[in-house]
Amino acid sequence: MFASEGGTPVTTYEGYFDESGDLTTGQRVFCVAGYLVESGQARHMNAAWRKVLNDHNLPYFHMVDCAHEPPSGPFVGKDKAERSEIVIKLISLIKKHTLVGLVATAVGDSFSEEAAGADVYTISASTCIDAMVALLKSNGIEKNIHFFFESGHQSADKAHEFVAQRLQEYGASLSFLPKGEACLLQAADLLAWQAAKYTKDSITKARKPRKDFLSLMEHRHCFANARVNAGSIRLEIVDWPETARPASRQEYTVLSDEPVFTLRDQIPGDIIIPIDKFLGFRATANNNNAYIKFSQPNGCKLSLLVNELGVLQGLDVFASATKIVESKWRFRISSINISNIDNGINLEIGLFPVGRLSFALDSALIDELAKLLEGYKRR
Repeated sequence: MFASEGGTPVTTYEGYFDESGDLTTGQRVFCVAGYLVESGQARHMNAAWRKVLNDHNLPYFHMVDCAHEPPSGPFVGKDKAERSEIVIKLISLIKKHTLVGLVATAVGDSFSEEAAGADVYTISASTCIDAMVALLKSNGIEKNIHFFFESGHQSADKAHEFVAQRLQEYGASLSFLPKGEACLLQAADLLAWQAAKYTKDSITKARKPRKDFLSLMEHRHCFANARVNAGSIRLEIVDWPETARPASRQEYTVLSDEPVFTLRDQIPGDIIIPIDKFLGFRATANNNNAYIKFSQPNGCKLSLLVNELGVLQGLDVFASATKIVESKWRFRISSINISNIDNGINLEIGLFPVGRLSFALDSALIDELAKLLEGYKRR
């Protein structure tokens, strides 16, 4: 789906989320999980999902009904082979159409709603949205986002009020829908159940991860595992697939919300100030120092006061960090668009899963690029 912004097509994004688990029974695991998807891909996925349901005479998909032995709900009468086939088809659609899956979990033995200041559903939903917005902002996407959560949870109204406040500053909107109205909410249900099951099995060590879970995790996912104790929130960040994980464990303690949002890295013990975007700079009155202004994910705006030597050292550090990033990441191109500008063209490259780069090329560079492409075609 594209929105018009000053005559320029703009891609819109949607996030679909569901919850699974219970903090009062069993292993006391609760999670909110879902997917980010481009609006155009959401339409394609919705149609393909409904075809799978129709092919197997299902009115909707509900993972817990499918996984239970014996099966329940609309899966009554379907043998294990057919149910496995259905899950495989749906996981294939998730891999094909969604950009990334996000999961926020809370475990009962370490989560206190009183300490956290809100109910677990609200905290988990908010964590998911914060994680998704951080992902979008890191790729230059800060608006044209709509979030959908499943309606019906007893804390949905409270969560709506709590989360809506955060979404306003991002230019995003929020809706609660019945699961049957949106197939992508059923995809979120599949992920939420799988994530809760994996977390429970990890606690009890009763079994290895399910094969369908491991298949699902071949696609890009990010888990934020929250532990709340005595007013302190600790987050463990786990990326999937496993090949995407950093060498060291990512575990942080949220030290404060106001006025500065800070984390503590649990391994070296460093205090971390998350930066969302650099906003600019200004010189001091004597021009010997500069204020480097930036914003944080929670909207807080800060300035760093540095001297001339500090600016030069900072440039060297950022240059080194860029080299590290370049050596570890390879961008995947999703689209290429060309438009005319004065004395040349503007080459816009869309990146997968999100983001874009633009290059202004003069006539000499255009000729050079054409020669390179022609030479590549002859190989």
